[in-house]
This record gives sequence, C-alpha cells and structure tokens, in this order.
Amino acid sequence: MVMLKDRAKSGIKTPRQKALTFGATSIFFLVLILSLPPAASARVTGPCANCHTMHNSQGGLPVAPGGPYGQLLVGDCVGCHSASDGATWKDPVTGAPIVNNTGQPSYGSQGLADGNFYWVTVNDGNGHNIFSTNPDDVLTSAPGEAYVGGGCGTNVCHSNLHLPFQASSEFDPIHGYLNGRSGCTGCHMVSGFNKFSQIKSWHHTSVTDGVADSAAEEWYRFLSGHYSGYPYGVAGIENGDWQYTSSANDHNEYLGKQVASGTGGFVSIQANTVTAFCCGCHGKFHIKRQGGAWIRHPVDRRIPASGEYADAFGAAGTGSGTYDPIVPVARPALVAVSDTVTIGTDMVMCLSCHRAHASPFPDMLRWDYATIQASGGGNGGCFQCHTRKN
Repeated sequence: MVMLKDRAKSGIKTPRQKALTFGATSIFFLVLILSLPPAASARVTGPCANCHTMHNSQGGLPVAPGGPYGQLLVGDCVGCHSASDGATWKDPVTGAPIVNNTGQPSYGSQGLADGNFYWVTVNDGNGHNIFSTNPDDVLTSAPGEAYVGGGCGTNVCHSNLHLPFQASSEFDPIHGYLNGRSGCTGCHMVSGFNKFSQIKSWHHTSVTDGVADSAAEEWYRFLSGHYSGYPYGVAGIENGDWQYTSSANDHNEYLGKQVASGTGGFVSIQANTVTAFCCGCHGKFHIKRQGGAWIRHPVDRRIPASGEYADAFGAAGTGSGTYDPIVPVARPALVAVSDTVTIGTDMVMCLSCHRAHASPFPDMLRWDYATIQASGGGNGGCFQCHTRKN
C-alpha cells in the first residue's frame, strides 16, 4: 500500500486537488469489495466533468496533470478513493467510497466494509500491497499462490498486486484482457485495457434487483476475472453506505457454495463466490484436509449444526443466531439482507476472518488473533463459532 513517504510518488492529492485533477478515474476502482450501493443503482451520477475531460486542457493548463488517461478520465483510482484526513469516508465531489485515508480512520469499524489501506502504512503485513512504489517487504508472491512460474504469463495471477499482469498473449480468451492490470484494477475490473475486452463502462451500469450477480450488473463491487476469465465474477448484495454504518440487519451479503473438505486449487471458481475469487491468487490455501486431518481452516463450508457450533452466533441450539458484521457469513442463495445466521446452512468464507483491503491487525484479520485466548473468557471473533473454547 502507500507508505506515508510514498504518497507524493503515488500522486495522491488533497480533496480539493482531487476535485480538479482526479475526478473519478475509478470513481470506484479502489473499491476492493466496495462499490456503489443498490440505492444508487451502482451507477455514477453527477456532472460528467467530475470524471471526464474532452481534451485535457482548460485555460491553457492541463485538467489532469500526468494525464490524459484512458476513457478520457481525469485521474486514476487513488484520486477519488483517498482522503487526506482520517474522518472522510465518502468523496465530497464524486461520492466515491474512501478506502485510503492519510490518518487513522475514525469512522465505521476499521474504515468501511473491507478495511482501509491506511493500516499498511502502520505495518506492511496488515494488508494488500497495491502500489508500485511500495512492494511487499517480505513476500514476493501471494501466499498460497498455486501457479508461481506457471503458464498463465508474467506475474501470474497478480502474484504481487503492485506488479502489472502480463498475459502470454492479449488474444488469450481467459487472461488477455488482464494485460497491464495491477493494484486496484488487479481485482476490480472496471473497464477493459484493450480492444478485445468485453468489460465496458461498468461505472455506468445498474443493479436492477438489488443483487449484483451478472456481468450486465457489473458483478459485486466490480469483482471479476482471475482464473475463469470474463464470464465469471462475484455475486453479492451491496450495502448502501459500504457499511459506514452496520448492524445485524445493515450489511453486505455474500454468496457461498458448499465444497468438498479436501478441495484445493480454484475451488468453486464458477460459483460466483468471494472464496472462489480469492482462490485466483491464494489457491493452495483451499487444500484444507490431508489424510483426514484439517490442515487449514475450512472455507465455503456450512457451520455445523452440532457440537459447539450449534451455539454459534448465539443460536444456543435453536438453529438460528444473530448476524455479526465483524464475522460475516456466506449464504447459499442471495435473497435479501438478513439479521439471522442459519446454523447448518450458512457458511464460513474468506471474509469471515479477513478484510479484503487492510486492517489494524496482521494478515488483514478482523480481530487481533494474538489476543484470542483459550479459556480466557473472551467473546466475538473466533468464539462466534468456537463457542466452547473461551
């Protein structure tokens, strides 16, 4: 992510500079699981000049210093999704969600739904490294990367997001349109970078029924691509304020698909789940059992309706618990936002424990794992499911 010393290199502007020079290049690129809410139909609104310039010239000066950019945009992702303080959660000009504050976020829980890249300025291991000026200090590829050195191309599967992906051929039907993507656009496929791309103008599309579950509705938070290519993406229900406020009945909804416990690699890749999407870079982490023993935490697995899990989320054996936005679950079907966790039906997923962008804790965890103490009388976090371990 952007370290404080790197911000000038990364072209991060103040809010007023952003209004003039960055308008909304990706008024929603850096949205890494944050996009426009159903109430706004996930469609950009407001003056076209907020985002576009016809000639990149006004009064003898460039409208977008460093530009022009593709699609006549006046800036890049960072411009609309960053703020030079810790309190701003929505860009005052474009309405874009802020996921990169200069100061510690003082809103929501650790920022918006998927955290804030500020936390990577605190510790490099707290989130994804997405800027070319700030490669990971320790890792050279995504942990759990299944195809390092494979045949997909250079920097396969965005093995490190600060590096641009290079497909073996731009005509490759699966990977060709990923050419040149890195950082924000390594995950959020807002528009195509070559003439063969089928992704066009996703900032101008609408979610018609509240559920983003198709390319025609720009998928959930513009999350598409990776192993299975263009036709597939993540399905979900997008919270109206990106969980600036959140509660048991005010949150995103995520799709899950029950998979075999030993499944590895690109699990459920065509099932449109968040877990499948994460597999694009972290495939080995989904080999969960070996020789009958659990070697990694299950994902896209139903919370068992037996043993200590029958009491998960306060269900107390009734089969129905209370949804906790800090420990979100995945659903087998997307119908509506629900304040209930159905034990034996709803599933644990990658985002049940991790933020997608960054968090105050190592490994992008939603809570401090080091403070989870067996028989310590704690609650929340791991203990939402492991109810007899506290």
